[in-house]
Amino acid sequence: VFEILDKIKDKRIKKIFEIRYYSKENKNLKWAEIAKKMNLSVQTLTKLYNKGRKEIIKVFRHKNDEFLSSVLDLDIVEKEINT
Repeated sequence: VFEILDKIKDKRIKKIFEIRYYSKENKNLKWAEIAKKMNLSVQTLTKLYNKGRKEIIKVFRHKNDEFLSSVLDLDIVEKEINT
């Protein structure tokens, strides 16, 4: 996940995910508390979070599609061998 977030220009996005999910001392912070800690409005924080989330989903979907495609190709090869 952090490899994906590292590629996003706006480094605040990675920081939001770090605070929200990987920081022991900040683990149960509410969105408003994270926004205050980062000196952002809750609206800006939410937009940045959603941008990061969308990028993560996009990359995982792409990787999943590649995986499924390779698996399906193997199935086709196996069918050709067995016929």
